[in-house]
Amino acid sequence: MGWCWGFLFACGRTKKKQKVCSEEEAPQAGFYKIMELEKKRGFIMEFKVGKKTGVTFEKACKDAYPAISKFLTDNKLMDKHPSVLAVSPDDPREKDPARYRPGMFFTDPNIPSGLEKLKVPDKIRLVELPKSKMYIWQHVGSYENLKDSWPAALADLQKRKLKMKLGADDMLCYEQYVDDPEETPEETRRTWICIGVQ
Repeated sequence: MGWCWGFLFACGRTKKKQKVCSEEEAPQAGFYKIMELEKKRGFIMEFKVGKKTGVTFEKACKDAYPAISKFLTDNKLMDKHPSVLAVSPDDPREKDPARYRPGMFFTDPNIPSGLEKLKVPDKIRLVELPKSKMYIWQHVGSYENLKDSWPAALADLQKRKLKMKLGADDMLCYEQYVDDPEETPEETRRTWICIGVQ
């Protein structure tokens, strides 16, 4: 599910020199922490991904991120540094088609007050990720291998006897792409798998 950043940069983000970190500084994969995350408001597009629809995660991102990026650029919001997320309410291994919501979100408290006043194009929706206690599993490396980290995260969640909490409109299960792939080498690139817990 990690094509999101790639398509965002295809929309015109400037390439930057990649950082290089030592072995001691390299981020570690695995359970990261359980923490309270502040609410985020932002914009998504929803897709039904699976064999039944013929829509892939890659196609969903390819359609969503250029459209959302253009909308934010037109409204002078791209310079507010939105977070790149992809909300995954359904397990695609168990449900076909599965709902998938690529989006871009803001945590700055001064931004959300004006978002509902914007004229939003068709298929783009303003949503809120509520403040919640979140279990965070840190994936390090290629976005292509994220599919292998989800089962590990869910198994660890069960081992810790934590109960999932999806929240209103099933918005509390998502990937957050922490590092800018134009600055961070693939082998040290972090993605947070965030799951709401009770």
